[in-house]
Amino acid sequence: MAKIFLFVFLCMLLLCAGSFALADTAADLTEIYTDSGAPGLEYAAPSGIHGIIGVGLFRGERIIGDTRRRTALLPIVLMTYQDWAYWSIGGGGLWFFQSDDHSLKLGIGVKVHPGYRPADNPDLAGMEPRSTSLDGFVNGLWKTPVVNVGVRWYHDIGQVSRGDSITLRFSRNFAINREFRLTPSLGIDWLNAKYVDYYYGVRQDEALPGRPAYAGRAVMNVGVGLAGAYRAGPSWSLLGGLYSTHLGAGIEDSPIVTSRNSTLAYFGAGWMF
Repeated sequence: MAKIFLFVFLCMLLLCAGSFALADTAADLTEIYTDSGAPGLEYAAPSGIHGIIGVGLFRGERIIGDTRRRTALLPIVLMTYQDWAYWSIGGGGLWFFQSDDHSLKLGIGVKVHPGYRPADNPDLAGMEPRSTSLDGFVNGLWKTPVVNVGVRWYHDIGQVSRGDSITLRFSRNFAINREFRLTPSLGIDWLNAKYVDYYYGVRQDEALPGRPAYAGRAVMNVGVGLAGAYRAGPSWSLLGGLYSTHLGAGIEDSPIVTSRNSTLAYFGAGWMF
């Protein structure tokens, strides 16, 4: 068990070192698996720690500065403890209330919010780094026969951006067979002005010809995705999918944002325990 927690710690380091856009979207994708479950997890023992740990290849473009597509090897972490505690690639939480049939859950948690370094992107020369922070959140999950509905309110408890955001996600599981599952999802994200200003704004001392100062404003983004999971054997699952995000005007208008749409594809494998 100590080796598992060491692996999780190393995963957090890899997440913080990854591309801002890739790492943050990868964290959102694994939350879909956390909410919906992956093949094999539904058959796990109800007691103790169980889940999936592995690695995936993620490919997508930056939305800030240089838009060339990037490929990153990032960890896949999905862990639960007796159906009341969980941990994914970027954070975890506790369910403090569950209905008798576990269809309605309320909880709290934390999530790493990756920053970025202008040194990694020549188009951001002259800008200050944006620090990685920690968001606390309150969340609710309602599973119905038709759709899973998840809502989260995030606040920057690391006091970096001091921003807030709200995410509303709808997903639906389609079990092709006992081993294979597809999960389409729709997500709506609202980010307040402080959040947008810190990560997408341009300060007065960072302005250059062609890069005017920009103070961020509140924005709403929309994302759609398709996640798949296949139980390849008694102890292994294959995970893959595609996710696309359409950015609102408050982010698109930033002079350092060069694309209004971003897509990310990924494929990986994980060991189930």
